[in-house]
Amino acid sequence: MSTATLSATLSATLFNALPAQRLQSERQQGVDTITLGLWFALLLIGVVAVGSASMEKSMTQYHYAFGYLLRHCIFVSVAIVAALATFTVPLKQWLKYGRLAFLIGLLLLALVLFARPVNGARRWLELHFFTVQPSEVMKVFYVLFLARHLSLIGTNIVNLGPLFGVLALLALTSFLMVLEPDFGSAVVLSATTFGVLFLAKARLKHLGSLGALALVAMALLIMFQPYRMARVFAFTDPWAAQYGSGYQLTQALIAFGRGSWLGLGIGDSIQKLFFLPEAHNDFLFAVIAEETGLVGATIVIALLLALAVRVLMVGRAAEARGQKFSAYIAYGVGVLIAVQTLINVGVNTGLLPTKGLTLPFISYGGNSLIISGAFIGLVLRVHWETVFPPEKRSRAS
Repeated sequence: MSTATLSATLSATLFNALPAQRLQSERQQGVDTITLGLWFALLLIGVVAVGSASMEKSMTQYHYAFGYLLRHCIFVSVAIVAALATFTVPLKQWLKYGRLAFLIGLLLLALVLFARPVNGARRWLELHFFTVQPSEVMKVFYVLFLARHLSLIGTNIVNLGPLFGVLALLALTSFLMVLEPDFGSAVVLSATTFGVLFLAKARLKHLGSLGALALVAMALLIMFQPYRMARVFAFTDPWAAQYGSGYQLTQALIAFGRGSWLGLGIGDSIQKLFFLPEAHNDFLFAVIAEETGLVGATIVIALLLALAVRVLMVGRAAEARGQKFSAYIAYGVGVLIAVQTLINVGVNTGLLPTKGLTLPFISYGGNSLIISGAFIGLVLRVHWETVFPPEKRSRAS
């Protein structure tokens, strides 16, 4: 079965899951309430989880139990504003200025290489009142530019030549990210690119060839960086280095073991008491599992994947109307949410080597939350421009 047939079958399944009655209802509402509902549910879970996981660290750093929670709520508020901002911009403007946005993203990735290192990495640009993480900003710009590039390629996507152009853009972006180093973001963008190419009906044999090149490049990057190799070895047997390179993973596994089926209860985590590093950030999922058990952890994963699937459905609806650029934006956002969720959960559960990636919409982190809000705003805009034809759009406003 060809890639075109596979992706067409998947797209049809997603689109047919949205009945005509539902589409008519959404035309009347104007706003994608399903995406909004799932997003707000995840933000609420994040507020509760971050508040619980950060209390002890906040007391130590700020002498106030809810210091991190207060900052997190501010980030959530800004993320909502970011969603509103991107929702109000017509997609034709993103299509027009997508190349410029991508170039700005590359410039930010280059500038951060001259920034002051923090914990051995140069990932943040310090401004007057806040810091900017260029790799997070680039996720939005890259998805927009990828969607623009693929929409301009059109049916030529079945040829290998145009795909090399996509791979070159990905290689340049990933190279700058790896120099920071931010290997996790490079992996997320790489997986997102191949996911969107698959949904855009690129040929399987071409994707296989390009994917093999990407995997070889990633393997070489791991082999020539001692700390990455240490993480791989710790991943294979974390208990052999439980006080060294495997410390984070072993403490996360202990949290899962403590949580059992129903958890210890909200606020009763033991691992957050300075046993588990980054308990409110990269390893927040382990604290959620400890406090709410397997049941709570499963609900969180289900909500995240449900949001990813819903975004893909929005993309399919846009593609069915011939709005390729809109569809590829939604596909990029949906695949990125799913990939980052699976990587974060995989790291927390010991299924993948340790990576510095947040749990989307839930983990503490201003840049991550704000960029995720911008992504949601883009999806809401794609949905809005899909359910309202151009001739009805002025009345819908």
